[in-house]
Amino acid sequence: MPAQATSKAFTSVRVNDTRFDVLDHWFWPQFRAGWEPDTYRVMRRYLRPDRSCIDVGTWIGPMMLFAAEIGCRRIWGIEAHPVTYEVVAQNCRLNPSLDGLARLSNLCVCDCDRRGATVPFGEPADADAVSSASSMRGEHWQVEATTLGRFMETNRIDDVSFIKIDIEGAELLVLDDLLALRDRAGLAIHLSLHPPAWDDVDDAAQRVVGALDGFTLLDARLQPLSAARLEQMMLSTEAHPPWGTRFGNFFEVVIETTQPVNGPAAGN
Repeated sequence: MPAQATSKAFTSVRVNDTRFDVLDHWFWPQFRAGWEPDTYRVMRRYLRPDRSCIDVGTWIGPMMLFAAEIGCRRIWGIEAHPVTYEVVAQNCRLNPSLDGLARLSNLCVCDCDRRGATVPFGEPADADAVSSASSMRGEHWQVEATTLGRFMETNRIDDVSFIKIDIEGAELLVLDDLLALRDRAGLAIHLSLHPPAWDDVDDAAQRVVGALDGFTLLDARLQPLSAARLEQMMLSTEAHPPWGTRFGNFFEVVIETTQPVNGPAAGN
């Protein structure tokens, strides 16, 4: 039996002039206050009306709202925690335009060839009351696992221009997927990095840099970023470096494949 979201109250949020109805949640006041303007700017640059996007680590769906407002062909959302998945599914159902645009999957993206077909995930407490990071802990559910490449192959996704990956420290489990995507034309990946969550930061930083070799690297403000500078950022011992968040050395980078694709972006 699928997990059930417990919240019954509804509220609404806006992205510019577009209104969305959502299940009430502690996060939405933060969203209304201007959540992650750099992320919105990145999505405006890369989303395209004739191509799809993939949201890995959808949580309750804030980036899906951005994608729906900016415009793209299809939004593929992947959320591992069963309760959070039900929350974002309900948020999609509350908005006919988003419901028609989104395709959601309750899956864990990882190197499942080594970890197995299912992975333990989450605590029994309601995940819609906590963050994505805390919902990863525990072994209450067994969640079906897949690689990003296998997910794209199974769903015949060959038109993607933008992939967001925010899986709260588990990004090391998708490095092989990144390598496999390097030769796709016109693809940008918005990758969240969480060095404090890695067991061996030195080794992990080297692996990340190796996986991103051959991509064009940009920081969260779309400024050029060298591999050496990225490694320095990952290895920083500052508790709260200027590029991080209030939670610590957590930050995003944008990686572009080197082959362009013709046509305008959705937000232009």
